[in-house]
Amino acid sequence: MARHGETFAVSTSVARLANACRMALPSHGWKLMHDNGWAFLIKERLDLVGMMLSYPVKFAIFLREDEDDPKKTNVELKGATFGFGPIPKGKLRKKTMELRALIEGTAKQRVSEPTD
Repeated sequence: MARHGETFAVSTSVARLANACRMALPSHGWKLMHDNGWAFLIKERLDLVGMMLSYPVKFAIFLREDEDDPKKTNVELKGATFGFGPIPKGKLRKKTMELRALIEGTAKQRVSEPTD
């Protein structure tokens, strides 16, 4: 099993980023498998040919409020895919970079706070 993790910070609140991720992830090829408000489990959507050639990448995304600045969010990505060696590891790193860019881009957009 190939695994890769990464942590980074974005300049938006946890609630705002979580709401933005809920809207952005499914429209960018990710299936939202579990959502508990501050953590998401997502899986890469593959077409039939893609499933025959490789295994889908899965990610756990954890959102935590920064201790020093409540307007910042620390994002932790933990990804995994089946397989060993450079090919699955390279695919996992590429998907990690794409997902990080998506989350950082989503954080820059204006999304309202969720209402309870």
